[in-house]
Amino acid sequence: MLSEFFWNLFLFKKILPLLGEAHFTQLEKILNELYQACRQREIEVIVEKDLEFHEYLVSLTGEPYLITLWKSVSSRIVFHFMTNTREQHQADNFTKLINEHKELLEAIKTKNWEHIEPILKEHIY
Repeated sequence: MLSEFFWNLFLFKKILPLLGEAHFTQLEKILNELYQACRQREIEVIVEKDLEFHEYLVSLTGEPYLITLWKSVSSRIVFHFMTNTREQHQADNFTKLINEHKELLEAIKTKNWEHIEPILKEHIY
């Protein structure tokens, strides 16, 4: 988990100066699709949109190594969700999942690492 944090630290330090309204609009679009899937309890779409949100951020780095690394770990994230947290999220109607992503996006919009860091840590762990 610590390596995931440092990986995200590098990612955010690289992309924060580049983020603009078009990026936030795209992230909001992805999250709206995630929320809709949560309301309809479409597990496969929920996982797809969750991954798409994070993959979009990774893609903004333009770093081929990070993009390849993300693609290699995303299958483990799917496995973790499906085996360890799916029932937990379903029990609260995906409220925690939705709130975490809303809070993370709002923090990213500040473009302030000190504000993003604690929210990101909570999201990862």
